[in-house]
Amino acid sequence: MAMGRALSLLLLSIAGCGRVPTLEDCRTRGAPEFELVGLPCDGPDVDLCAEGVWECSPLGELSCTDATNDAREICNGVDDDCDGLTDPGCGCLALPPPDCDPDGDGLPPRACAEPTLSGAETIACVCAAAPCADLRCQTSHTDVQTALDALAPLGAPTELWLFAGTYDGFTVEELGSDATRPLRITAHCAAGERAAVIVRSTVELKSSNVTLEGMRVDLGAQLAAGVRVHDTPALRTEQVSLRALTITGDALSTAEDHAYVFLRPYHNSDLGALTVEEVDIYGGANGSRRHGMMLDHVAGVVVQDSSFCRLDTPAEDIGLRILGTGVLVSRSLTRAVDVGFSLADGDYLVDEVLATGCRAHGIRTDGYNGTIKNSRLLANGNGLDAMDGVGLVVFNSLFAGNAGYGAWHHRTDGCCGTLGAFWYNTFAENGVAGLVLEGLLDREIWEVSFNLFAGQSSPGAVGLRTVNYAIVTSVGNLFHDNQATCACSGADCGSATDCQNDTPLLTGAPAFVDGPGGWRYLLAQPPEQPIASAALDASSEAAAAACVAGTCLGARTTSTTTAVDGGQADLGFHYPVCP
Repeated sequence: MAMGRALSLLLLSIAGCGRVPTLEDCRTRGAPEFELVGLPCDGPDVDLCAEGVWECSPLGELSCTDATNDAREICNGVDDDCDGLTDPGCGCLALPPPDCDPDGDGLPPRACAEPTLSGAETIACVCAAAPCADLRCQTSHTDVQTALDALAPLGAPTELWLFAGTYDGFTVEELGSDATRPLRITAHCAAGERAAVIVRSTVELKSSNVTLEGMRVDLGAQLAAGVRVHDTPALRTEQVSLRALTITGDALSTAEDHAYVFLRPYHNSDLGALTVEEVDIYGGANGSRRHGMMLDHVAGVVVQDSSFCRLDTPAEDIGLRILGTGVLVSRSLTRAVDVGFSLADGDYLVDEVLATGCRAHGIRTDGYNGTIKNSRLLANGNGLDAMDGVGLVVFNSLFAGNAGYGAWHHRTDGCCGTLGAFWYNTFAENGVAGLVLEGLLDREIWEVSFNLFAGQSSPGAVGLRTVNYAIVTSVGNLFHDNQATCACSGADCGSATDCQNDTPLLTGAPAFVDGPGGWRYLLAQPPEQPIASAALDASSEAAAAACVAGTCLGARTTSTTTAVDGGQADLGFHYPVCP
């Protein structure tokens, strides 16, 4: 029980038999009630947070100044409601962290798993003073570059372990690593804890089948890339992995090749199979680079559980920029940059990402056959800026609190055809419009169904705006409290009042509440939400059948109780749940 409520019970027991404390009671130091004055207290709200203090009124009554600033628990690493539990039920939610470097130590996660060794590996170690303190080290060195030079050419799978310390940058160049002789450069792991390793200048990877893991690359005031992955005129570089890294630097630079991670091949063909996991990239206190991670001409890229934050230069800053095909970005965060995630070319999948506080766009795309699902674009300039491209599918995502558009698709290439679909998304409280579809010709086709448009209530704002589109399927959308429901122009508009053949047009309050994963749940338990949301069970298809790219709404929730959506699907965004 919170301290404030315990004191309330104490006061009642002291007062007893209807006795009301008098002003003299408050002034008399001997009275127990006086001791409460000035102490923290919790008012009559739903949380247990002591956000006020006890004060004594002229009538001698004790009252709490807590102004009922209700705090509900969300998954953000904080005990929001002061009940002694941090993020209860959130441990298995597949959600990105709330910010870069969430623990504030400037290092990658310290927990690690001991490597599984077959006994055939070459193991070299780097430490402040040789020999290094691990009996498995076959050779010991005091400099990373010296150790790499001594290993070339590799004759077996090779481990290079870095003990705690600060080291100069290094280059991995044509060591002969391949699928049978991979090289892993990692912070030393002992008893489940990773050594604190800091590298003070650029790391260059010019060899295939290389993993860089478990260290902080801090450029300080140097004008250079943090990690640079590239091939040479004679050798392609493929199968590179970046894992559990923190990359930062304090110098201001707008040069693209000074990105914290930079990849651009010499060859015209794309580099293949790059994996990025648990990489945390952010600008320093005195300046940042233009891009967090810039990957040009790549094929088969996986970026997951990574963060890109706090970039601010005179040029356009991008957290993660990828030009390539076969791209997966999942469970990742971008915050406080101009453009969060920028994807061009095609065949991309964006899943479970959070883009927030981006000055221009949370996500920007320019390519074909892309899917964005299970993602949250919150409080950006615009949520999604999608340009050109055929085959875009946006499914089960939340676009809320963006100053301009929740999502905006616009054509510049003059092509036409079936462009894609928006299914089961929530567009809430965006400044200009929830969703805008803008084309060049009057024969472009979209499907917009089972979405929730609510609270686009600024002057001139609209739930759905279409320009030169023929939406052949638009059913089951719910509109509530928008300044205008639908705006349309062009020969194929049909009726602007029925929002593009949406029959019947659904209305009613979505009754949003905050829940354990964040904003805009549909269903809560009384007393927080005594009415039922109009979006519940409002789809014409079953939740178990509402599926895109491996995500089915029947395994997710719109409820603060985290009960899965059963029966007919609820409209709008669904959060993940614990198994």
